[in-house]
Amino acid sequence: MPCLRGKSLVAEPRSGDDLAQLLMEKAAGDETILLRLIDEDDIPDDGLGFHAQQAVEKMIKAVLAHNLITYERTHNIAYLLSCWMTPVQQTKAWTEAQLKGLYDESPAPIAQLDRATPS
Repeated sequence: MPCLRGKSLVAEPRSGDDLAQLLMEKAAGDETILLRLIDEDDIPDDGLGFHAQQAVEKMIKAVLAHNLITYERTHNIAYLLSCWMTPVQQTKAWTEAQLKGLYDESPAPIAQLDRATPS
């Protein structure tokens, strides 16, 4: 699947920053679900993993949309990252300030997402 610039291959009717904002809002919803369910012992790990994967996928797609990088409709995170890495490796233009502008709050620390029980 080629990663292209220009005409969008995504199904969403928005593009650029509008699409990036929409995707970040949807990712925040998945993250909210994940954080609310993470401490529930009766919720299977694969259900939590689904929402974690969805949040990450949407955040990556938001970065791509913000940079006008088109991608095939997919849930393949490795493919989506490959679409991002090629232009980044060429330009090396992203700064921490640009990344911070994609979300209002810092993401939850990884330790908050650990379901492992203490020994």
